Amino acid sequence: MTTKIIFIDGPDVSGKSTLIKNMVDWLPWIRELNFNKGLTGLLRINTPTHFEILRVLLPNLSPGYTYIVDRCYFSNIVYDKVLRNEDAQPSIDFRKWCKENLKVLEILLDRDYINEDFNDDLIKVDKNTFNDVIDAYRAIEDVDYRGIILNS
Repeated sequence: MTTKIIFIDGPDVSGKSTLIKNMVDWLPWIRELNFNKGLTGLLRINTPTHFEILRVLLPNLSPGYTYIVDRCYFSNIVYDKVLRNEDAQPSIDFRKWCKENLKVLEILLDRDYINEDFNDDLIKVDKNTFNDVIDAYRAIEDVDYRGIILNS
């Protein structure tokens, strides 16, 4: 049986964590894979070595569950490009591998542009750069589902 994974991604404060919490609370067959956050915040998984570990791990997860992940390759593609000007090819290659070897559902959440600089416990960027991040997410093509979560 093929491992089933739902990748939830999108800009900061777009509702990813809330959506994941609600899915885990309400759907007993959903399990969260929380490998993107280390003890002190964001744990970046963006190198060929990191992805090789996941290529071994993911197909061997219990087939009785659907796994949900808060951020993965889309965040690497967007943030490496916009904030770090780094090559996103390892993340692009990993996405292709996931789609070929796992049962994958990709959900990209959206959010409104911001009018003030953004600052939380993991990231601090000016409003123009943050809005560039939003645009980069919106430019991603070939996604299973796009949704907007309205922030209250």
